[in-house]
Order: sequence, then structure tokens, then C-alpha cells
Amino acid sequence: MIRISDISMPLHYTDEALRRAAAKKLRTDAQKLKKLALVKRSVDARKKQDVRFVVTVDVETDGNEDKLLSRVRDSHVTKAPKRTYAIPPHGTLSQRPVVVGFGPAGMFAGLLLARAGLRPIILERGGSVEERQAAVTTFWQMPKLQRAVRRGRRRHVFGRQTQYRHER
Repeated sequence: MIRISDISMPLHYTDEALRRAAAKKLRTDAQKLKKLALVKRSVDARKKQDVRFVVTVDVETDGNEDKLLSRVRDSHVTKAPKRTYAIPPHGTLSQRPVVVGFGPAGMFAGLLLARAGLRPIILERGGSVEERQAAVTTFWQMPKLQRAVRRGRRRHVFGRQTQYRHER
């Protein structure tokens, strides 16, 4: 994989325009790029009349990438580092770890703990799978969010217990 950084793109660019810009930096044809993966995208707003994205991509080509890298003399074109996540070493625990909530972060924490062999306990306070599935189906049929406010009841919102009053 080859990493190309500092590709300046307009705010409303297409994937094909990004592919052509990457090929131009590599001085090759866009058809020779097998795979293009977005690594980073940031906004350059120094010129108020010309706000742009500055993009970094990883590219996989058909040919010999080492030969291509030696031909291109640009400091923004380098070999992409290979990154793999290794679960940090851990000791033994006297009790099983507890993950509270099964949103994206809770799922990921539970997955990593399970892969480490720690057998996590996951607590979720929301509705059952069937209730959630019905809520999602209803949302896609009629895009309206459910109200969390109920008359005269206490609800936990963002970890704080709150008293809601129904106002008209």
C-alpha cells in the first residue's frame, strides 16, 4: 500500500475525482489503482473564498509499488505503515469485568474484553431486542424520534436523574 497525503480537494468532490488526483500524484493512470481507502480528511479554511478538504489516502496499485515509489520523488507519497491492533497484556482479575451499556462503545469494549479471554458481563437497560427492532422499523416507515419525556416520571438522561414536567 502507498500513502498519499496532502491532496487538496474541493468541498464537493467525488470518489472519481479523488482517484484521479491520487493517480496524478503517483504519475500513473487512474485505472491502475486497484483500491483507494480514505485515511484522513481535514478542512483547510485559511482562504475564506476557497475552503477545501486536505485528504490522505492509502492506495493499492496493479504494478510494483516499490518501483512506483522510487520513480515518484514527492515527500507526500510514502509506503503506508501496516497497523494491527494488539490487545494489551493484562493480569488476572479477581472478578469478571462489567460493561454498562451496549451502544457502539459498549459493544466494542465487550468485544475486546471477550477476545482477551476476560468473559465480560454486559448490562443494558434499554428495551428488549423485539422492542428495539419494532422501534427501528417504525422509524424507517415514519421518520419520527420517540419522545424520552413522559409526564410526571423520572428518567435517567446522560447519567443524571431528571424530573420532566409536561409543558404546553
